[in-house]
Amino acid sequence: MEHAKKTSKSRVKGHRKLGDLLVESGLIDRKTLAKALEIQKIQNKRLGQILIDMGVADDEEIARTLARQLDVPFLKLSRIKLPEDVISMVPADLAENHLLLPVKKDEKGLLVAMANPLDLYGLDDLRFVTQMPVRIVVSPEREIIDAIGRYYPGPDLERKMDSGPPIDEGIEIIQHKEPEEKDLTEIEDILDLTERPPVVRLTNAILADAIKMGASDIHIEPQKTAVLIRYRIDGILREIMQTDRHVHASLVSRIKVISNMDV
Repeated sequence: MEHAKKTSKSRVKGHRKLGDLLVESGLIDRKTLAKALEIQKIQNKRLGQILIDMGVADDEEIARTLARQLDVPFLKLSRIKLPEDVISMVPADLAENHLLLPVKKDEKGLLVAMANPLDLYGLDDLRFVTQMPVRIVVSPEREIIDAIGRYYPGPDLERKMDSGPPIDEGIEIIQHKEPEEKDLTEIEDILDLTERPPVVRLTNAILADAIKMGASDIHIEPQKTAVLIRYRIDGILREIMQTDRHVHASLVSRIKVISNMDV
């Protein structure tokens, strides 16, 4: 990893805008910037994401361009493992709201990866929370989003299942229709498995929790020894829980049953 240079106020705090820097670098032209800014008024997305959606640049091109223009290092977050004690210095909401991630703490202060180093509010909040001098590296937006999902996992769903009223209250179950082309014995075995209380409770807990947290997607990912449950919330994949590998088939079948899909 390159050593981060201390970024002067004249470079980062010069009231420069992301779009202007990208035009100056030649990555986009003024016409493209104007179109992206019009879209931003309607969609309320980050400018970088709009340019990516338009297909005029990817997040790594944007990050490398910002690094060159601002004379700060570029860092591939996917290649390093971040220390937990450093991650714990920055609250999850600050990391998510400003797309930044602490990388290293040393005698010079805190080294932070940012998708947009021109985010002055994020830098000010970071200095206030950590009470430390801050140095900047630039990383691709998607790598920061993915890293936030890895290092700031969501609350333990299993604790939610074990406390409070039954979480399956208020969940509407869609009646399953008998598929025509499957062996009846096989179907009965699958349905019997998916109707067992632990599977029902786990499935309903995941669905109710995802709705409560405003998730757009639920990822049920089989691993070698476990099943990883992740939600996509505001574009960020957050790890919610891990459960035993053997429940994967019955969990997926249960979701198919309540969705009126062929099992």
